[in-house]
Amino acid sequence: KLTSGGKLIVVVGLDATGKTTITTELKKWLSKNFTTSLIHFGKPPSALRTRPLNVLLKIVRKNTKHNKKIPNNSDDKPRSLFYFIRYLALAYDRYRLISSYKKKVNNGEIVICDRYKSENYGVMDSPRLNPTNYRGLKRLIANYENNLYKKMPEPDLLLYLTVPVYVAVQRNKKRIKEGKESEEFLRGRYKINKDLKYDANSQLYFDTNRDYTAVLKD
Repeated sequence: KLTSGGKLIVVVGLDATGKTTITTELKKWLSKNFTTSLIHFGKPPSALRTRPLNVLLKIVRKNTKHNKKIPNNSDDKPRSLFYFIRYLALAYDRYRLISSYKKKVNNGEIVICDRYKSENYGVMDSPRLNPTNYRGLKRLIANYENNLYKKMPEPDLLLYLTVPVYVAVQRNKKRIKEGKESEEFLRGRYKINKDLKYDANSQLYFDTNRDYTAVLKD
């Protein structure tokens, strides 16, 4: 363990940039000498109070997984109360996950996180509810969701992986994945989630549209 305190390392990037591969290789490499954990910010385990809702969402997704809609982060259209509760529950589960592993970091361990929150609204892995756009109960829920994200710690190191969208589309076609995204969905997601801003003590950017061994060496 690191006697001066551990490190929270996050790997971010859009679909098919290589996050899963890079985080797996990082853990394999660092685990030779350090106590290392690997977690996934996008898929946090359910808390006792959020489990019923998450089970319901899985059932809904199972019935609609082959018909994914093009991403739309606009706040112009009306949002149901269920929409608000859904994203509040997700923020809560993410906060619990990061808080539990921050204790490991404080104890000198290295924690690698696949994906992390950005400072943008309405995009992947980030706050979805902008309190200024709502009133009453919805604003209260939005403020609670935002506060959960704000309480999450800044990473010690952030690795931002990038590829052109056409490369991501080509890679996605070769991926073996249940309920794989369509090209239209992927292009829409890239358009909405480009130029994300992150807070971290240190940030490094990597173009992964290169030879794999070169990317890994960097």
